[in-house]
Amino acid sequence: MSARSRILVMVVAMIAAIMPCRIAVAGSKVAPEPVSTESLASSGAAKVDAAAPWLAGWTLEDQVWNLRKAFADTSTDRVALVFFATWCAPCKQGVMQLTARAADLKAGGVSVVLVDYQEDAAKVRGFLGDKPAFPVVLDRFGASEQSYLRTNGDQVRLPRTVLIGRDMKVQAIFGSEGGDYVDRLLSGR
Repeated sequence: MSARSRILVMVVAMIAAIMPCRIAVAGSKVAPEPVSTESLASSGAAKVDAAAPWLAGWTLEDQVWNLRKAFADTSTDRVALVFFATWCAPCKQGVMQLTARAADLKAGGVSVVLVDYQEDAAKVRGFLGDKPAFPVVLDRFGASEQSYLRTNGDQVRLPRTVLIGRDMKVQAIFGSEGGDYVDRLLSGR
């Protein structure tokens, strides 16, 4: 292997080590999922046990949506804001886990709202299909960035899930979504 090739391999390995969205191996459909879900004390302005930052956007049906509406439209005790983007392989894994256990989430009193980060409706529909299992909100202009997605003033981090109680306080924040992701949402920690 040439010196140039070794340097390229080192650079790719370093990038893969620090990126929140894991890089899929060539030829694989999805990157391997982490063993356990990452818990965070804060993300952006959102902090566990503090009031949830305001969030508003548009649904896929082009209706205005906001965080209070998420509770008004349901009788559940908690709402999970699941931030994703179509280019994020781990986000797709998380959405697939949520969809597979939609009935468990409903029975457990957790409503899920998928929040797409800065993409258009056509791209999101292509990613989720014609009938998503959960309501979808488009954050067209990146309003969620400072409130929910930046870590220590750093770049935007996806995937990100913020569990909010009916009292509008953040109960839990999750980064990477491991095999225990849905169970963690159901337990609230």
